Formats: sequence, C-alpha cells, structure tokens
Amino acid sequence: MNQIDHHMQAIAFASQVLPIWSEATLENTSLKRFTSTSNIVFLLETSLNIIPNQLVYRVFGTSGITDKSREIRIFNELSRLSQGPKCYGLTDYHRLEEYYKDFVPITHEVLSNEKYLKKIIRRIKRFHGVNMDSVLCGEGNLTLDYPERWRTAIRNKIHVYEKHADFTEIEELIGDQAMEKFLSVLPTDSPVVFSHLDLSLVNILYNPILQKIRFVDVEFAGYSYRSTDVANIINNFRLDFLHKSFPFFNVYYDRTASDEIIAEYVKEYGEGKDMWVEVKRSLICVSFTWAMWSIAEFSEPSDGFSYLDYGLTRFRMFKNEFYDYVQSGGKEHLEKIAKKLFS
Repeated sequence: MNQIDHHMQAIAFASQVLPIWSEATLENTSLKRFTSTSNIVFLLETSLNIIPNQLVYRVFGTSGITDKSREIRIFNELSRLSQGPKCYGLTDYHRLEEYYKDFVPITHEVLSNEKYLKKIIRRIKRFHGVNMDSVLCGEGNLTLDYPERWRTAIRNKIHVYEKHADFTEIEELIGDQAMEKFLSVLPTDSPVVFSHLDLSLVNILYNPILQKIRFVDVEFAGYSYRSTDVANIINNFRLDFLHKSFPFFNVYYDRTASDEIIAEYVKEYGEGKDMWVEVKRSLICVSFTWAMWSIAEFSEPSDGFSYLDYGLTRFRMFKNEFYDYVQSGGKEHLEKIAKKLFS
C-alpha cells in the first residue's frame, strides 16, 4: 500500500471514530511516517480548527512474531492507568492513538544529560510498579520466552535464510550452544517486574518545555527482569535507529556507557551493587534477544530497515560481549567492580 492509500485510509478511520474529523480531506490533512520497525506508524494532522488535530495512526504489522491482541490489552490498560496514550479507535488492522503534542523522540545528546537521565530512570521505576496481573495473568518471564519463541519462528522458515551468505552464522544463532551461553549469563536473581522491553530512542519521548518523559509502543511489554529495561536504555548510547540510509540503523561502538554512568542509573533507580551486576549481565543478554527477534522478522530483502543486517550485528555484539565477560572472570569480576563503585 502506498502513501496515498494509507492517507485515505487514515482519514476514513479518523472520520469514523471521531465525528469532529468528519470534514477531513486529503487537502486539509497531512500524513507523515515515523521511524518504525514492526508496525507502520504515522502522524495524521489536520489544519481544521478541531481538538485533537493531531493523531497517531498505527497500521499493525503482519509478521506474526508478536501477539497483537495481547499488545492491545496492554495498551488499553496502560491508557486507563494514564501510563500511556489514549486509544481513539481500534480494529484488527489499525489503531488511532493520542499524539503527545510537543513531545519528540529523545536524542543521544539528551540521553547524556544527567537531568533527563534521572527522569528516564524514575519513569522506568514507575513503569515497573504497574500491576498488570489482570491483563497478563499466568504469563512467565519474557526474557526467557521471547528468544525461544523467535528461535522456533526462524527454524520454521529456515528456507528463507539458506540462500544468504550469512546462513552459517544464522545457524549458529539458533543453535543450542548460543542459547546455552545466553541462559548462563542471565541475571536470574534479578526481580521480575512489568517491563517495557523496547526502550529504544524512538520509543522514549520528551518535552523540552515541560521537561517530561513519555514511553510509547508497548508491543513487547510484559514481565521480565528489572535490569532489562535499564540495559536497553544503556544500549541507546551506541544505537541509532534514525539513520537515514540503508540499513537504517547505525552502531557507535565508541559510545559505550562507562561503569560509573551505569552506577548512576542504578542509584537513581534506588538500588546498589546487586542491581549494577544485574544490569551488566543484561547488557549482554539483550544483544542476543534482539538478534533473535530481528532475524525472525526478516523475510526478504527490501529498501527499508534491514532486519537481517541488524540481527547479525546484534549477534556479533553478543558474542564479543559474552567472550569479554567470560575472559574477565564473569559474575565474580563484576561483583568486585560493583563493590568499589558503591563503597
């Protein structure tokens, strides 16, 4: 579907669920696509003198990697609890959401600002305190579930990857040895809490005037180790999903957060050396998790986001990080560093 088709569909949906949008046309509206991966997300805006005059229009992806009905339940509950945007309209195909006016995706520069860093961590702590038992009753730890689920998805369509030059590395990713390494470094002593699990820069919005932080896109949210969200935040120092040319991401290996910065995150969360060790281990694990997801999302080459390149990049990061972890002395080595940082 091209941009015009999406635009017409967005107008029709907005007019259907919001009567004040009944006079919206192609001439008095605009549709701007946001950076996104699993879903197609747009800003629908009108020059009509109405409120709201800006909406987020989300077209759900069709990969089948994530459970859309589950995501909808989480979205609605967070909206009810004022922990997420309002839902104006919903079908199995698309959703109209509240647009956080004057909020923009956070940048590397803002992330490095101590003031905003602390706000983000406090926001994570509040998010972790949300009780989602009524929505996610009986669900387990997604840090354990997701990689296995996505590995199965890759194996079920292994023919898609066989013709690619990196097929051997994909086989390595879904092999038992890689999974065993991942499981061995998991911070299993970390408390399990309701987590966002996709805190990339494009999913963290901030308002420079109000100095407020908002999280969006809860597609992967669920129960996980408390350290996972913090690890994903720290990874943002070196990952860029706003890269404007193929493969539409970039990795800045020289931007790795120092042990001292990670300690500041942990202190702002209200914890000490134990959580610091958990976060350092989770930093290794999230590379594996995102590698598995991205390879599972890949179908065929396209001009858009390169799932194959991103997945292989994250897997290589995992292998390097795991090697360094083992060679340096593993958990015991981290505990010694943590003791000095928090003494």
